[in-house]
Amino acid sequence: MMRTTMWGHRPLLARLGAAVVAAVACGAALAMPAHATAAVSCYGDFCSGQDPQATGCAADAVTVATDKVYAAEIYLDLRWSPTCKTNWARLRGVSGTINNFKVVQPATNYSRIRSGTNWWTYMIYSPNLCTYAYVELGAYGGTLQTSCV
Repeated sequence: MMRTTMWGHRPLLARLGAAVVAAVACGAALAMPAHATAAVSCYGDFCSGQDPQATGCAADAVTVATDKVYAAEIYLDLRWSPTCKTNWARLRGVSGTINNFKVVQPATNYSRIRSGTNWWTYMIYSPNLCTYAYVELGAYGGTLQTSCV
């Protein structure tokens, strides 16, 4: 027969053992990453000049700056991949002619790739330098430029 204390139905030693097991399990859960890192084929400066879609860097990308032509629903985005540590420009909603579409960093810029009405540039490794997206809209008139991030 199991002995109990007056504070519960289980012996004190059993309660302490359960607390230790819970603490170890909680510590193990905290040590595991919140989500698996995207599988990518490059990292850092090795991604410069490469396609963000083909390398897998676009999988975890976030938009860090946007400019928009309101009347035409055209968006220019500056994208950032935390896994690859790279930026690139994305242009959405354009089916006509565009000129000088690029992602810019001091002394470096990369131009475009097209898929339907979406365009994007090759990547620039940019963990510390100010980077922005730029496009001349040709038939749409005017230019778009994101803030420097």
